[in-house]
Formats: sequence, structure tokens, C-alpha cells
Amino acid sequence: MTTNIILVDDHPLFRLGIRMTLEASGNVKIVGEAETSAEFFELMASQEAPDLVLLDIVLPDMSGVEIAQRLRNDYPDVRILVLSSETTISVIEHLVEIGVNGFVAKTEPTSRLMQAIDTVMCGLSYYGCDITKIIHGLAVSCDATITAAITEQERQFLMFCVDGLSLQQLAQRMNITIEQAEQIRLGIMQRIDVANDVELIRFAVRSGLATI
Repeated sequence: MTTNIILVDDHPLFRLGIRMTLEASGNVKIVGEAETSAEFFELMASQEAPDLVLLDIVLPDMSGVEIAQRLRNDYPDVRILVLSSETTISVIEHLVEIGVNGFVAKTEPTSRLMQAIDTVMCGLSYYGCDITKIIHGLAVSCDATITAAITEQERQFLMFCVDGLSLQQLAQRMNITIEQAEQIRLGIMQRIDVANDVELIRFAVRSGLATI
């Protein structure tokens, strides 16, 4: 199944490189490009909504955070994958609150970008190594009783999750099905009472169940 993507970035050469790389995979189609928020929302209004938006957080006429907020409000089913060269804790927290589906540093190899796209299109969140390190610094309280109740299989799941593996890769490493991996994920999230993958990673790292 082809994933339709709109790429939003104000650097033409960067967009060209991303387009060539992604479309060469055969699973991705770039259905639009924009270098400003104005161009982007014109695109959104003039054609069928894409499956995913690759969004730079630094644009000349509007911040990526503002775009993500409007996009999430107006197009709640469109997945948002943030591209970033510089990321701060406050920006990450804001974007997580908005409900973006993942972050990819522009310094990451293109293989990581493909992995991120596959992950978010499976309904999960994606955080690369750089973002995970920032998440590590965010405050989170861990219940020692809940931590002690985590099984060895769940601990292994959390370790792979922190490493940024896609659900398919994680299932292969654990020798289980994707459905079983998703059940483990949901089970942990329900037990520790978290709502998304960033909180799951924060729990794993801060509780010592996984390391960066």
C-alpha cells in the first residue's frame, strides 16, 4: 500500500533529496511540497488529505508547532512526522501535547526516516535516538510497585522500544507476531496509566528498565 505524503520544508535541495529517496522505495508517493505554511494549507484545501505530513518545525512564516496544532485540529486523521535540526525540551513537550506522531532529526540517515514512516503508519509513535535522549531528561514519576511487576518479556519490549525499533522489527527480534507485540504495548500502557509512546519511553528510561 502506497503512503501519500506532503513534504513541508523551506529548503528546496533538502526536499528534492527526500523526495528521491522516499519515492525510490516504491512504497511512498510525495503528493505535494510546500516551503511555507501558506503554501501548505493551500495544498491541503485543494486536494485529498495525505496519509502523512513531513513537517519542518522552522519555517519562514509560521512555526511548525503552530502548523501542527492547526493540522491536528482541522485534519485529525492525518499523521504528522516532525523533521528537526534543532530540538528543545519545550518544543518536544508542546508537540507531544498536540499529538504529533513522531520526530526525526535531519541528521538521521534516510533508513531511519523510512523506519519512522513505517512506524507511524502502523499507528505507533516514533522517536529517534536524539529525541529519546531529550525525553530522558523530562521529569516522570515511577511507581516502584508497578516497575517490579514488569515481566521479562515486557522489559525486553521496552528496551527495543527505546532503541527506536518499528513494531515489525520489534516483533521479529522477540520472535512474536505484530499483534502480540501490540498487545504487550497496550498492556504496559494500561498498567502504568500512560496515554502515548513518549510517556512509555520516559517510564522505561527513568525507571531503569531500559537504557539509552
